[in-house]
Amino acid sequence: MAAASVLPGGSSDPHYTVTGPAVVGTEQAVVYSSSSQWFQWVPNDANSAWIGFKGSSDTSPHGTYTFQNDI
Repeated sequence: MAAASVLPGGSSDPHYTVTGPAVVGTEQAVVYSSSSQWFQWVPNDANSAWIGFKGSSDTSPHGTYTFQNDI
């Protein structure tokens, strides 16, 4: 991918790692697809996209997750 381009939904984001209850060790964050976002969120656009510890806004299991920018 070119620098500064938004990754497609469902893909791993190589710029962020995440740790927390649902993560074994450290894994890359996942970009939410538009259909997986909470309806009250600002939607993804050409300049930004939501990321999470999995590819949907389902927050189970609940807990504290740490996102680290790796660039």
